[in-house]
Amino acid sequence: NAGDVEIRATTSNSKVGTAQVTLSEKEIEQTPTFELSATNTEVTVMADDQTARYLIRLTGKNNFSGVINLFASELPLNTTAKFDPKQIALSEDTTIDITELTLTFTADIPAGRHDFTVLALPDSGASKQLELTLEVETTELAPTRLTLTVQPDEVGFMELVNIQGNLVALTAISVELDNQPITLVFTAPSGTQQTFEAQTDTEGTYKLTQPFVPDEVGDWQVKAQFVENEQLKATEKESPFTVTKGMASITFQSGETGILGTQFEFIGQLIPPLEGEPVTLRIRTPDNVISTLTNIITEEEGIFTHALLLDQPGEWSITATWTGNAQYESVTETSADITV
Repeated sequence: NAGDVEIRATTSNSKVGTAQVTLSEKEIEQTPTFELSATNTEVTVMADDQTARYLIRLTGKNNFSGVINLFASELPLNTTAKFDPKQIALSEDTTIDITELTLTFTADIPAGRHDFTVLALPDSGASKQLELTLEVETTELAPTRLTLTVQPDEVGFMELVNIQGNLVALTAISVELDNQPITLVFTAPSGTQQTFEAQTDTEGTYKLTQPFVPDEVGDWQVKAQFVENEQLKATEKESPFTVTKGMASITFQSGETGILGTQFEFIGQLIPPLEGEPVTLRIRTPDNVISTLTNIITEEEGIFTHALLLDQPGEWSITATWTGNAQYESVTETSADITV
């Protein structure tokens, strides 16, 4: 302690001496600095909130004066930090100030504890850091199931296929099923895919807004897919269907009578109306002589013609045959008798 002190000393021959000493306190120089703290060092949020806020406090000590810049490091994935304000000016007159830190993150942030650091860097002097925590919780999603019905499950080439089904939530909790997007992916035998979108109604029912027309023969697959949202888990359902060759037909557009010695124009049409397809004609004369023509080719709209010389009286008949292709079955049709 400061003040006067008497020092007494005794020699070996018992002589005593005294002295007076005055003690004084030495002033210790205090370094200007600041403290960094938060009113809430741990914040708990739901992942769907996508924001979290902290109040950061800066307190000047020992006549600190200067500008402090704030930063955040070691943030969770896909998270950004914003300080408002980002700079704090402290002085002898303003020894305390606060800033708001806002974290913004995506809804797919992992649940659990996320620690990160706030750095305070003054324009001169030692920096400070503060450890903060973001605790993320998620709502447990309800499991779902999709039904998928293909009608019919066996269909001819270029015939209509209807698709419908239901999105079912496997939970006792009330969830919103209306206007949920369902993706329908059709895969052809060749591997080609076509994608369509459907929407559920209030009961979870969905269907294509227009029937699907398959353009390949063989085994098809259709997959219905529902993507996870804030209430419901993802699910999908796949179902096969078969496309068989389409049925073809031949119609005749000629008359049923002719005049002996004239050219009779025989007219037919192939359905489907394909151009450039070979048709075979088998002609039977009244005396039962049969001739075969193989050079008949369909024209636009599947029309084919042949000029037949009616050189015998009696009943003539013509049979037309198309052998089919990869999409349609073969067909044979006989015209009504031509009377000469």
